[in-house]
Amino acid sequence: MKKVEIRPETGCWIFKGSKDRCGYGCIKIGKHQLGAHKVAYLMLVGDYDQKNLELMHRCDNPSCVNPSHLSPGTHKENMDDCLRKGRHTSQRGVFIKPLCGRQAEYASSKLIMTCSPRKMATMNNEKTYAGSFCKLHTDNNLRVTSNGACCFCQAHYQKSKRTNCDTKSMKCIF
Repeated sequence: MKKVEIRPETGCWIFKGSKDRCGYGCIKIGKHQLGAHKVAYLMLVGDYDQKNLELMHRCDNPSCVNPSHLSPGTHKENMDDCLRKGRHTSQRGVFIKPLCGRQAEYASSKLIMTCSPRKMATMNNEKTYAGSFCKLHTDNNLRVTSNGACCFCQAHYQKSKRTNCDTKSMKCIF
């Protein structure tokens, strides 16, 4: 408990040892690196169904190890809680974005997206990212990636390599 600072104003027990990139405390036990909140919960409360449940922070402080601020829940419950409180930090995946322009036609307040901003721009026919559309697959509205190929041209190139054709490039421009 010497690496824990108790904050009376919030009731959080802040772990002062090493932390991962998301701010969760880390404890090394043998060869295994475990979350400090998980170790504290197991020591002070007891075991829970670790195979099917995750520990959720009620205080929204990842470095808190106070067992009264932790509760077991499913991954879905944890992600729902995360989204509801606006704490999701993923660069892609599920995030909340205010609506504007063409998106406002579909909803009135906020849109919970399950795709990246780049994919959303492609779905809305916006050209907000560098690169051009594939010249061979114009009906699919596919963008050329940094290697110069859309997903169909990439697949064609890989297939032709396996069959030893004379395809030397996977560029969509040809």
